Amino acid sequence: MIEDAPHTYPKDFYVLNPSFLAHTLYTNPTPKHFLGVEFMPYSLAFNAPTKPPKPSIFNLFLSFGGSQHALPFYTQALKILEQTPLNVQVIAPLELVSILQANHPPNPKRTYHVGLSLAQIATCMHQSDVALLGAGGMLYEAILARMPILSIPLASNQLPQWQALSKQGACWASSWDHLLTDLQNLSLEARTRMQHAQERLKIGSQLQNTLQEIFHASI
Repeated sequence: MIEDAPHTYPKDFYVLNPSFLAHTLYTNPTPKHFLGVEFMPYSLAFNAPTKPPKPSIFNLFLSFGGSQHALPFYTQALKILEQTPLNVQVIAPLELVSILQANHPPNPKRTYHVGLSLAQIATCMHQSDVALLGAGGMLYEAILARMPILSIPLASNQLPQWQALSKQGACWASSWDHLLTDLQNLSLEARTRMQHAQERLKIGSQLQNTLQEIFHASI
């Protein structure tokens, strides 16, 4: 069973919670609980063991997910990013892109991507120098891709993860008021430190062996 918060299950159930610091949520975990980002399922397409950062930032990957609630976040981000020379790659669903293009039409420095597969999203990440994201699951995919990340949470339930990953140095907790300053402060040294912090998280590193152990124990 994969979950993001503690629940009660029969004793023979295996429980996987791959969120960061998941062990802090459980008072009496059993040997059948596998807690933490080391057990996170992920697509191999995102995995970039090494990605030397460029001296300067040119391409920004922008995504706040696909819910209607994300629309004002995209709008505010695009408005602010117009003040920068960055090439912005916007990954969003068609219904949001249709609205965004009315006020922020595509141009040589702003490209919209709709209906991408996971592999295509991963390719877009690998081709970008920095990501501006919410604080949901895509954070972990960007961390796997060794992307320097500025993160602005969309909802209160994202705050614990946002704060914890930021404290580890794996992403930069930003805000609308400080976004431009944060982009300017993402020096080569700062981005290199962030990549080292991301490597230390070891996302998904124990998943394959754990699944094999569960499979053999169940035979």
